[in-house]
Amino acid sequence: MLVFGIIGILVLVLIFLVLRLQNANREVQKLKFSLRSLQNQTRYTLGALLTMSKQLQYNYKLKLDGLRHHGLLHGDDLLAAQFLIDNFVVVVTQCCERNASVEEALKKALEGSPFSMARIQQFVASQAVEVRVPWSKNNLEGFMSACNNMVSGKLKTQSSAEEQTSS
Repeated sequence: MLVFGIIGILVLVLIFLVLRLQNANREVQKLKFSLRSLQNQTRYTLGALLTMSKQLQYNYKLKLDGLRHHGLLHGDDLLAAQFLIDNFVVVVTQCCERNASVEEALKKALEGSPFSMARIQQFVASQAVEVRVPWSKNNLEGFMSACNNMVSGKLKTQSSAEEQTSS
């Protein structure tokens, strides 16, 4: 009788464990489905972000070219501004995918280029407050705002800086 009781208890424990395992498997399947869904949403969002950042970069290049044609930007300032705008998508991608700061993303973009981080910082330091303040945040929002202000005519060029010091 005692043996039948022990066998009964073991059978109940076995049934309990099988049911728990089935529930755990169902939960794992739900989590896998949820993960696939989130991965698809993330890929779509990243693709949309890249598309928008490429379009912004294109628009910024056009505005920068307009500043160059009007003679508002030339020399080393033009090269530094072009470098920042040319690497706009790289910075946005690094900041979004890798959660990097703007400085880290720019250091990655500077690898193999004739520019240095000190030259970029010198260029930004010589700009108007509308460019310097957002840049100092060292985040993606500040970088985008600084680039926008830089190409929207709030740019201080070498000649305008020289005129202000002479007066």
